[in-house]
Amino acid sequence: MPERSTQHFSILATALLTGLLLSTSGASRAADAGDTSGVHLGLSAGSANGSADLYKRDGSHPSLGVALGYRINQTLSVELFARGLNFALFSYLLENNPPYYPDSHIGAALLGELPLSESFSLYGRLGAGSTKMVNDQVKNPAYRITDYSVGAGLSYAFGHGWSSKLEILRLTRSEVNVASLGLEYRF
Repeated sequence: MPERSTQHFSILATALLTGLLLSTSGASRAADAGDTSGVHLGLSAGSANGSADLYKRDGSHPSLGVALGYRINQTLSVELFARGLNFALFSYLLENNPPYYPDSHIGAALLGELPLSESFSLYGRLGAGSTKMVNDQVKNPAYRITDYSVGAGLSYAFGHGWSSKLEILRLTRSEVNVASLGLEYRF
């Protein structure tokens, strides 16, 4: 396998193993904590950076996200999410052969959570989705690539149903890194 493919496989395997360990290590605690299942809605803001020419030229870009999920138990959730990866408007409009760059991502993920205390939890994320690649010229239509996501974060529950999240996310194929701060509400 080429070095880059091996590196991507290692990241994906590590994230999967971490998620499985997190979800099984807290299983006994979940039974003691009562019913913690339910729907959650999340909003986040942060910055995206990566290997695309746009990021190399401009540095990081703002990134906004939204998520809708279902918590199966205290340690395992599934989630649908969407994230904007930049706010570039007409960045390469006057260039003859402008590069494509990641614009947005939609996906589904499995989250494994490890409660550290009543308020703090660590979590891991493993997902798959679609990243939209765009170009500022009409003659070059946008296209989508299948992209895998891995991530980790820290969650802090501060009120009835409310929590804040600090997360690092990696989109493996488009090579985008996102650092974000979010707010989540569990119904």
